Amino acid sequence: MAKRKSITRGWSPPRQGTKKRAAMPRSAFLMPSARKYPYKTKVGGKWVASRAGTQAAFNRARQQGATSVAKKARNVQRRHGWLPASAKK
Repeated sequence: MAKRKSITRGWSPPRQGTKKRAAMPRSAFLMPSARKYPYKTKVGGKWVASRAGTQAAFNRARQQGATSVAKKARNVQRRHGWLPASAKK
């Protein structure tokens, strides 16, 4: 049986405190006031939601106890139809 690859594999947003991170629009973050939990990536000049980014933001928010951010990430996933079958309720 082949190993299942992680959804977040390949997701690598710019690190905090870098110029690239500062250049990202506030709308690219689930917590825009603190510029935390990035979930969008630039594709063809537009900022679009990333499946790996929303899953990574959800995972990190759950680990850190940020339930409101986790809910936002789940809503983005629902809107785009990216929820795993086990998470759909």
